[in-house]
Amino acid sequence: MNVEYIVERIRNWCDCDNCPLKKRNIPLVFIPQRRVETMVITEGPNRVEEPNFITSLANHPTYTFLYTLFSGNFVPDGEKATAYWTHVRKCFIKSRKGEPVVKGENLKNVEKKALNICSKAYLKSEIECINPKLILAVGEQAKDFFVKNGDDRLRGRLEAVFEKQIRNKSIFRDLRISKEVTVELAVVPHPSGLNRFWNKPIGGTQNILEMIRKEITRTVE
Repeated sequence: MNVEYIVERIRNWCDCDNCPLKKRNIPLVFIPQRRVETMVITEGPNRVEEPNFITSLANHPTYTFLYTLFSGNFVPDGEKATAYWTHVRKCFIKSRKGEPVVKGENLKNVEKKALNICSKAYLKSEIECINPKLILAVGEQAKDFFVKNGDDRLRGRLEAVFEKQIRNKSIFRDLRISKEVTVELAVVPHPSGLNRFWNKPIGGTQNILEMIRKEITRTVE
């Protein structure tokens, strides 16, 4: 199985049965056309935008955050890719005008159902295919995937798990994804301006972010 095969299945909603977003909107995918050893998982795209627009410092706060953690070398697409960037929920949940793509249903309920279906359908296969040395999980939903995959070290709210990295002065080592795949995992809060964590970060946040940056640099070089 290769990345192109998985991406094609995502683009065609092949494993999306009962998902409220199926054929309502397009999935956001990036394809590294070379071997990469770092994988980034974020929650999911919001309003429909072109991939080139999203991977712009001026237009997308998540990309800006990742660009900084990658020391200016975050490239998720093409022949010069440095990472595989994917999402727990692949499809946009809003149109270009900012309107929900599923009418008449609570957006939170739609999002929760889509997250659950999409993570089960694709995410483990993506990790097995990429077989990265390091995974960066950004936000609660990305972190929770690994709890559902059986790693109890990641149970609890993201802030508590992030603080565990600070106390241990280490990211999470030796996460077993499958019989053949073991990864290292760094967990960081989502960079959204709505995330209150960034109003008063936990003591030691700067140090652990710098350590994570160095871990990423090690896998990218």
